[in-house]
Amino acid sequence: AVCADMHENGMGVDQAARMRWDVKLREDAIEYRKWCRAAADEPELNPGSYPRIRELLFDRWSLPVQDLTDLGEPSTGDDSLRKLLVNKSTPERAQLFLATLRFFRRCVKYRGTYIRKAVPSDQIIPPDDLSEDEDALSRLEEAKKTNDWKAIEAEEKKVKRGGVLADGRVHANFVAHGTTSGRLSSSGPNMQNVTRCLRNVYVPSPGNVFISADFDQIELRLIAALSNCALYLDAFKNKKDAHMLTTL
Repeated sequence: AVCADMHENGMGVDQAARMRWDVKLREDAIEYRKWCRAAADEPELNPGSYPRIRELLFDRWSLPVQDLTDLGEPSTGDDSLRKLLVNKSTPERAQLFLATLRFFRRCVKYRGTYIRKAVPSDQIIPPDDLSEDEDALSRLEEAKKTNDWKAIEAEEKKVKRGGVLADGRVHANFVAHGTTSGRLSSSGPNMQNVTRCLRNVYVPSPGNVFISADFDQIELRLIAALSNCALYLDAFKNKKDAHMLTTL
């Protein structure tokens, strides 16, 4: 019932704040793209192209492959980038590129997931030159000119539209049984993962406030209680950082 109510109520979007963040994140991403191109010595490099990054890292620079994709290709995911960053054999130039690439991707992800989509649902989101968005919009227009209804239907599915409904709110999905630990999960978009700096985009309705509730280290607390682990029980009792103990 709680999940259904949260979905039905939704969250308001401050469009003025959204537009400010859209401009800032785009400007930051363009700056990081410039740095990526300089580090790679490729003026036309598109850091949003995963195949191009794969070619640069593993073919041109011959960096060691860290992980493979489901298709068996060298992965350029964030886990692989972090492993290469801490690898002492990675050249300094490549480390600079990898660090900058991660900043670029973060800006693009934040903008694409939480900012660009937070517009009315009847508004088409145009293709973005900072990512690998397919230019479905132009193909849709071409299909309409020829009255190719099958092509029109196929391209309509690829065109991205905003996620804000007529009430001016985003209605994310919340699931009570989506995790093994019993924590709530969220999608469309994942409102639990909105980074702190972007949270001013999502606002409560007038006369209301947002509250924050968290299962504070609940899994570790349960494990400590069931195993009677004195080290962690003492940490929780005296309000110490139990996760810091794990790193020691």
